[in-house]
Amino acid sequence: MLARTVYFSFDYNRDIDRVNQIRNMSGIQARSSGGFTDATFWNDAVKKGDSHVAQLIQEGLKNTVVTIVCIGAVTAQNKYVEYEINQSLKRGNAIIAITIHHLGDNSGKPDVRGAKPYSIEKNAIPVYKYEDHKSLLEEISRLARTRET
Repeated sequence: MLARTVYFSFDYNRDIDRVNQIRNMSGIQARSSGGFTDATFWNDAVKKGDSHVAQLIQEGLKNTVVTIVCIGAVTAQNKYVEYEINQSLKRGNAIIAITIHHLGDNSGKPDVRGAKPYSIEKNAIPVYKYEDHKSLLEEISRLARTRET
């Protein structure tokens, strides 16, 4: 199976540990927020302002056909997540929305369930509970094939 380049949208500060459990699976090349890999890079980008973050998001979305929106406790309040969803829809990416609050953070603690981001709700995008890598990878592949043809 070909590795798919997938864009991950999530609240970095609250959910990076949960998302890393998903995006480190084999079979995908994960991209997010222009390649943010650690808190220092993220915080530096945010300090440079919204236009800088938007530019990094645009760069991160290049060569992707699927965006996975990882919904944690505060994802719906994150303005960058909303921007990532809208830009993904604008470019024609398929959207997979999954809840991740039940996954443990770095210390193994789950979080509370969060609301759906507005654009997920507005566009009637179904939200699934993340269960396992195999099911998610199958859905990524299925949706990617529909976008690549």
